[in-house]
Amino acid sequence: MALIDRIMRFVRGPQVQKARVKAEQAARSPQAQKVRAKAEQAARSPQAQKIRVKAEQAARSPQAQKVRAKAEQAARSPQAQRARARAESFVNDPRNREKARRLMSRLRGARPR
Repeated sequence: MALIDRIMRFVRGPQVQKARVKAEQAARSPQAQKVRAKAEQAARSPQAQKIRVKAEQAARSPQAQKVRAKAEQAARSPQAQRARARAESFVNDPRNREKARRLMSRLRGARPR
């Protein structure tokens, strides 16, 4: 049996559905609502705002700009172009397209043919 079949059977199994129901109930509980409210309050606190400002400053720093420039340069490199070409040819191959289509339909919950 293929690994994907076993995974899909487990994901649709009764234990997983029971666990999902329990998790949804726990998420609606008063304790969960209190925790959510505290988290939202903490996110609006002055400390959180200071952290956000520092993160934005770090993203605009010279070091971050250098890293972005290097990443863009690497993306334009011959190796990256070759890798993109290989990936494109793989995706455009009809056999691989069919495999990907079948896998996606299985993951969405459609019945295999």
